[in-house]
Amino acid sequence: MMAHEKYLQAMDDHHWARAAYSAAYGKYRTDPVPENREKNRIEARRCEAAYKEAKAAHRKAYMDKLVEDAQRA
Repeated sequence: MMAHEKYLQAMDDHHWARAAYSAAYGKYRTDPVPENREKNRIEARRCEAAYKEAKAAHRKAYMDKLVEDAQRA
């Protein structure tokens, strides 16, 4: 059951990281002030890296969950 709980947590983290990345990217694309755009671009890149890390953790947790389910069956 631990793998399933870790999977759910990773899925939730992945969801929130995607939302943060989407918001940061939208802010970067729509800001008309050049100085703010650069700052927002950096923030969007940071959020993108966090999103990719969360996505990888989600995939790993999913595979661990599948392995645990197969061992129980």
